[in-house]
Amino acid sequence: MASGDPLVCSHQGKLIVDEGGELAGIITRGDIVRAFARSGDASLTVLEAGQKDLIVTYPDETLYDVIAKLLRHDIGRLPVVERSSPKKVIGYLGRAGILRAREKYHREEDVRERGSTIRSAARRLRANGAGQQNPQSVR
Repeated sequence: MASGDPLVCSHQGKLIVDEGGELAGIITRGDIVRAFARSGDASLTVLEAGQKDLIVTYPDETLYDVIAKLLRHDIGRLPVVERSSPKKVIGYLGRAGILRAREKYHREEDVRERGSTIRSAARRLRANGAGQQNPQSVR
């Protein structure tokens, strides 16, 4: 397969949990393709084909730190685990979700800012007597 092939380049991953519901690894389509290319053995388990040394994040980490971790390790998503029980998955956070949240925040800020500008302009107009008739023009 060519290195530009979307099957090889795609990094959409799925978490692997053991029978006790604890985090055991992660697997991507790229991992599956590479495992077949390496061994050609269809009897490999999902865990054998996946990645077991995971980078995780915690619910109390800042988004800045999470984004830095994603960029530093060139990964697209992180399992969110309990700090006191790092095998207990409580979420899954990815770049796309963070970007959507930032976009929503900026849109809401934009609306608030525009509303604030309109209210300020209306206050200035009222303070300057706009909308009142000029007594010199009334005869």
